[in-house]
Amino acid sequence: MKNLIIIDVETSGLDPVKNDIIQLGAVKLNNNYDITERFSIETKPINKNNWDKKAEKVHKISLKHLMSVAFSLKTALDFFDEWVGNPKKYLLGGWNVCFDAAFLLESYKKINKKFLFDYHFIDVNSLVYFSQGKILKLNEAKKVFKINNYNIHDAMNDCISTALILKRIKNGI
Repeated sequence: MKNLIIIDVETSGLDPVKNDIIQLGAVKLNNNYDITERFSIETKPINKNNWDKKAEKVHKISLKHLMSVAFSLKTALDFFDEWVGNPKKYLLGGWNVCFDAAFLLESYKKINKKFLFDYHFIDVNSLVYFSQGKILKLNEAKKVFKINNYNIHDAMNDCISTALILKRIKNGI
């Protein structure tokens, strides 16, 4: 059985072709769904002209901040690849993981690098739907599963919350 890496991205907008990842978070989970490692990095957007002020209001990360402290996308993805190690050992998962995976895949294309994960993903939001009988936003699911102290729209916090929700589903809580 493959272990999971839960990913989350914050972006400069909603279109993975026009917009960019500005924050990438990830956690590795063992077979008990415990977090064993964490990864978090901010990236400078490639397409600064496509910066969406609505997205900034959601994640509260400014373009000015990123341009002064963040890594280039290539450097960030090189660090991510090093952290992952062998991607064949892992499945990617997340909250609405198709959104995050689309941005991650497009980001690898933007730097002319091969995306090494396979096409299988675990969408925790879908698992919540089957356990609760309705679609929930992450902040709503956190309330249902009694997960506190993690603000949403921060990539690392959203990874941790998603991992905790997944573990609670697994344990029938």
